Amino acid sequence: MRLLVLSLLLQSAVALAHNVEKGDLQIRHPWSRATPAGAKVGVGYMEIRNRGKQTERLLGASSPLAQRVEMHVTRREGEVMKMRQVESF
Repeated sequence: MRLLVLSLLLQSAVALAHNVEKGDLQIRHPWSRATPAGAKVGVGYMEIRNRGKQTERLLGASSPLAQRVEMHVTRREGEVMKMRQVESF
């Protein structure tokens, strides 16, 4: 029973948004999770797809809820997922 209650609480703490399209760009599956009290770092995830022929670049990000926003890419290397900070995509 405790596991079920914990699972439901964790699921309710996840923020999900709808997919967004602007021209040939798609933002897919954006989501974030509420941070624990006192946490200094939060995280948000999304998939960006460019369906067009013209190359696009994401040069930065910001949030009214954060002093600083960093962008990272996640890649699988063998059986390990690794994150690396990038200046642009």
